[in-house]
Amino acid sequence: ENDVTDIADEAFANSDVTAVYLPKCVQTIGKSAFSYCEKLEKVNLPDARTLISESAFENCLSITKVNIPNGVTEIGGNAFYECESITKFSLEQPVNSRAQYTVSQLKKIGNGAFCGCSKISSVFIFFFVIIIGDKAFSECITISSVAISNSVTTLGEGAFSYCSSLKEVSLEETTVNSHTNSQLQTIGSYAFYGCPYIITIHIPESVVNFGDEVFAC
Repeated sequence: ENDVTDIADEAFANSDVTAVYLPKCVQTIGKSAFSYCEKLEKVNLPDARTLISESAFENCLSITKVNIPNGVTEIGGNAFYECESITKFSLEQPVNSRAQYTVSQLKKIGNGAFCGCSKISSVFIFFFVIIIGDKAFSECITISSVAISNSVTTLGEGAFSYCSSLKEVSLEETTVNSHTNSQLQTIGSYAFYGCPYIITIHIPESVVNFGDEVFAC
């Protein structure tokens, strides 16, 4: 049985690897483990309790799709920074009896995690995510809609700044529990800065900290 639990920092950085298939025993994908693997196209993350560390897949220019299994606990800062070919980012996983985790364990999307992923068209943050970090989706210039679960408490500074195609924003999706009110307390400064085409947005009553120039164009 494979007993590898950690992929070391920079283990495959700058390599010519084209596909990654990680076994369920992997618990940590180290810092910059696959960064600058410009030929990497396919990533199969394990359905296990896993941490994706800082810059793990930074500048992997050929990845087109990212599905985050329910076992992933955190997406570190700059984890997918400037992965410019990603067109789909999904946290929503089908529930089946064979899955190790039937409910997402993801609590945090780190600073700059998907910054500069210029082909992502929509973002749906479901389940139990609590923190969306600073500039997490900044400069994702083709995002047109954002839906954020009512579990999120903190939307970081510049989280969706310069998403110049963004039109629709929902900050209190009831996908976690239809009977639970929004937990959002903080919207950081410049969260939607440089998003001139937002048509409507409802600020939940739960928000107590509202940063500077959140919607400035």
